[in-house]
Order: sequence, then structure tokens, then C-alpha cells
Amino acid sequence: MDFPKLAYVGGGISFTESNQMRPGLQQILMPSLTTVDGDFIVYGNRYLGELQAPNLQRVNGLFKVSENLYLNGLTLDKLETAAPGGIVISGSLWGGVSLASIQDVHPRFSIATISPGNCTEWEALRESGGPLATTEEYNCQPNCKYFNYDGTCSEFK
Repeated sequence: MDFPKLAYVGGGISFTESNQMRPGLQQILMPSLTTVDGDFIVYGNRYLGELQAPNLQRVNGLFKVSENLYLNGLTLDKLETAAPGGIVISGSLWGGVSLASIQDVHPRFSIATISPGNCTEWEALRESGGPLATTEEYNCQPNCKYFNYDGTCSEFK
């Protein structure tokens, strides 16, 4: 799905797959999106391989990208705020997760990956004065085999 001119969503936006046995959504492209005034959820899209929102700066709710098993990586280098809701990311993510501009995440920050990712980057952001220092719930779990609905790891490899 391509949304080349979508710049603002005045409520939540959700992409979910209900029938896992048929090929479904393979890409979500939103090159102009800057703000979502609500939740941004991409969940359970078995064949999703690409999610692009390179200009997304603010999610006034929960940012959740979870259980999209073919999604190799996630780059949201302009995302500054995900609150009140926070960030929940889980999946294979062999290509990593990049949130270079993140400043405000409340109340939750959770990343769980199948890949043997490194939590050092996120733990550094939890230091005093860092963008994740006041996040109430922090979770970083690499080497996950299965995920819970809430994006945490239910079983490790």
C-alpha cells in the first residue's frame, strides 16, 4: 500500500492481517507522514517486508510494530515522540531498528527481536537525561523465539 500524500492522521491508524494463510500486505509506504494523533499499529502482517515512514516525527499514542515476521528492519530516524502510549516493536528485525531522533517515549519502550540484537544502544538512552530515562516500563529482548501479544518475548532461542 502506498500513501504518497498522507501527511497527517487525525486519529489512530492500524494495519493488521486477519487471515494468516493467504498472502497479504507486503509493503506500507508513507513518505509524507509526519504526525499521527492516536495509535500507529502494524500487527501480524505475515508477509510485510517493508514499512517506510521516513518523515514520521510524532505519534500521540502507542507506536506498535509487532509480529510482522518478514519485516527485516525499521528505520524511523525522524521520530521524536511516542506518547502517551510508547513504543512496542517486535519481530525478526535482522536489519535492526533505528530511532535516531527519539526524545520522548511514555510510558513504555519495548523491543523484542528474533535477531541477536544488541540492547546497549537502548540502555545508553536510559541514562540520566537521556530520552528513555523517564520511561516507566523498559524492555529489550534479543534472541526471541516466540512473542506475546504485548510485544514481549514468551520464549527465547
